[in-house]
Amino acid sequence: MRIARFFGKRTVKTAVSIGFCMLLYIILKTLDVMIKIDGVSLYDKETGFRFSDFYSPFFAGIAAAYSLYPSKKESIAQAKNRVVASLLGGIIGIILTISYGLMGVISGSDFFEWPNLGDSYRVSQYIIPYILITFFVMVVIAVGNLINKKNAIFVGVLTFISVTINPMGMIVSRYDESALFLGEAVFGFNRILSTVVGVLLALAVNLFRLPHKNKNKDLLFVVGLEEALKDGTLEFEGFFKYKLKDFTYRNIPLSLYTTYTPMRFMTLLKDVELTSPVICMSGAALYDSVKDDYVYQCPLRDEDSKDLAVLLSEMGVVPFKNTIVDDTLFITTYDLDYKYNRMYH
Repeated sequence: MRIARFFGKRTVKTAVSIGFCMLLYIILKTLDVMIKIDGVSLYDKETGFRFSDFYSPFFAGIAAAYSLYPSKKESIAQAKNRVVASLLGGIIGIILTISYGLMGVISGSDFFEWPNLGDSYRVSQYIIPYILITFFVMVVIAVGNLINKKNAIFVGVLTFISVTINPMGMIVSRYDESALFLGEAVFGFNRILSTVVGVLLALAVNLFRLPHKNKNKDLLFVVGLEEALKDGTLEFEGFFKYKLKDFTYRNIPLSLYTTYTPMRFMTLLKDVELTSPVICMSGAALYDSVKDDYVYQCPLRDEDSKDLAVLLSEMGVVPFKNTIVDDTLFITTYDLDYKYNRMYH
């Protein structure tokens, strides 16, 4: 029994992406140890900059795992969504913490000190920041709606909360001594950069393909879509969708034939990337599933259509006319009686 039956390409790519996220952290930690200032490595310094402070394999790994989808189109769309969400929540969180710290600098009071989960407990230190966090959650949601990125709102709120209610007290405390209140923003940059790096690593792994030698590169395989569906359902039989993905992966030319409209068959094929246009609506058009547009139509003038209908009627053939209007196929006929209907079928 082959291992591939248990571990598919997406499973392996997810594991490899997360592995790269952890490897990058090891590299950054190594740089902290190797780079020395005044004979002291960055890692041994009690305060100040470290490469590893701005990257977390935990957040990068989560972003990588959520960015891997079966198709390149979905992977790219999800990658964009994660990056926008991280920037949305992260930037607003950083602005809030820095602004609050600036109030402390201007007033000279230690009352305006942004709390983190590594601090000793002091009630007065938490009340105002947590009230502000509650209010700014609504700001994150409002901005997400304003920029028309509703799919990024949920992750944006998660990012905002993780930036403003952060557990990394040790990092923040170290930067407080060398960079005053800017230490509160360190975790925010860590969260944003980690997510972006995780998304990019996952996208790179997902788009990477080993070269394949295709023995059938001069052949075009045409498959009827309806024939691959289970009886009375809109689900594919067996490994049909898997084989479609395999054809795409190996760059084998494949085109599907269907009576369905683009809206309907694109729903069925949302996880599949096709390299050739789909012959749709009973052959009335060719549709490019990548560009989401018709690539070929052969319109027939009304005069020619009527003349052809008369000619076919004289031959005892009932003509049917396919017309596409707003992605909808209309099938019409000029004359249909029992005699012609029996001949047609």
